[in-house]
Amino acid sequence: MRDIFFAVSAALLASQAHAEQLTVASWNLEHFTGEDGMGCKPRSQAQYDEIRNIINAVDADVWLFQEVDTVGSLERVMDTSTWQFQMENRPDHLQAGKCANEGGERTMQRIVTAVKRRIPISDTRDLSF
Repeated sequence: MRDIFFAVSAALLASQAHAEQLTVASWNLEHFTGEDGMGCKPRSQAQYDEIRNIINAVDADVWLFQEVDTVGSLERVMDTSTWQFQMENRPDHLQAGKCANEGGERTMQRIVTAVKRRIPISDTRDLSF
């Protein structure tokens, strides 16, 4: 995720002659999976529709999402012709089993950055510390 932030920042700083306002939003989607009724926080179509409506209403240029299982899950609520996605490159560390509170099956949760396609992204490698 740091890689996308730095790449977007560098691209915007490099083009200060054409400076625009950049809106960045962050949302912890809490066990977000793109399948109805799956994961530790099962959702219905109406809930996916509400998430899509909120994302569209905020109208951010960059979204930083936490607790997303796959990019495909976000593609359910975000138009892929408008957005480009970068998921952190972290190995699976999930132990199979039931969720602690809700009783569903656990899914791997990662950080995903969504950037509007009009913003150029040049380097999407994860940083190592």
